[in-house]
Amino acid sequence: MTKVLIVGATGLVGSNLVIACEAAGHEVRAMVRPETLLNSSKVVPLKASGVNIIEGSLEDFDSLIQACDDVDVVISAVGAGQLAQQSDLIRAAKQMGVNRFIPSDFGVDPKIAGVDSCVIFDLKATIQSTVRESGLNYTIINANGFFEYWLYG
Repeated sequence: MTKVLIVGATGLVGSNLVIACEAAGHEVRAMVRPETLLNSSKVVPLKASGVNIIEGSLEDFDSLIQACDDVDVVISAVGAGQLAQQSDLIRAAKQMGVNRFIPSDFGVDPKIAGVDSCVIFDLKATIQSTVRESGLNYTIINANGFFEYWLYG
């Protein structure tokens, strides 16, 4: 059984990743920020699914080390505001011997848009470089754009 850590498990993409990983028979851990643990509407569904909840934060490297301990795969589903903070998560995954890292990059491939076309795409490109240079096995998933970002803009 593959042990999967999902960071950002209470968001739209992350919550669906939890469901999919559990349906595939994986053992799932969800790293949840301390302040999010106080939000029952986000935590109750995770607890009901049987996910092992790990308290942690991208700003707390020690918590990243603990979250990455004894997992095979780390999937990051953090939102746009936390994309740049994935570098410490990558470092913790490497340090703890994680087998595969999947960065939060589920939208448009930043190479298509080009450098300086969008701050979010530039952040994603930087994280892609960081994970490639880390030596970790990785998978980058580009599943096209989330058009709600532009729909209401």
